[in-house]
Amino acid sequence: MMAEQNFKKNQTKKKIYQALIKLSKIKFIRDVTVSELCRTASINRSTFYLHYQDIDDLILELRERNIYFFIESVKDKKLYPSSIDLSGNQTVFIDYKDLVEAIKHAENEKEVVMMLLGKHGDPHFATELKNAIRELLSYFLQDYYPQLKSKFPDVPEDYLSIILFDTSAEIILYWMEKGMEESPEKISEIISSARIVGPLSLL
Repeated sequence: MMAEQNFKKNQTKKKIYQALIKLSKIKFIRDVTVSELCRTASINRSTFYLHYQDIDDLILELRERNIYFFIESVKDKKLYPSSIDLSGNQTVFIDYKDLVEAIKHAENEKEVVMMLLGKHGDPHFATELKNAIRELLSYFLQDYYPQLKSKFPDVPEDYLSIILFDTSAEIILYWMEKGMEESPEKISEIISSARIVGPLSLL
């Protein structure tokens, strides 16, 4: 009985998501009314209100759910440099391909993510997703962070985080906004070519 109820609930939410995606092609998602959404999804208003208080509540759930699933689906993809000699002006070789590949395969909710990132989507989602990507990059490289930090002794930690992770995060976010058209190998190459930071090259 419980399994059947969960199935019906998930099916109803899927119809709501698909309706919002469809409407987002012609208007800002925050301008969509509950009535419009229900007509498009072929459900009653009372059914919508069983799940959400209003459209903002729906958008918030989509944001939080997709950020969570994004993080959980890729956080096991550690980045292991094949060379990390920081005694001089050495190169740290990091292959981002596995990470980008994991992001590409974390696309069960790709349509929803593209809607939220799109021109009629939610600008807060792009900011939250970028922060999530930065946190993931920081997590992946946490074993090497003290060594990386030692190369920039006079740079405050919040600025160092920007130096080390923002370029990669921006590239990945832009790739996702475009619909992940390029291959993970290509995006890894682009990130690597951009990772030249002061005396330290992340290639």
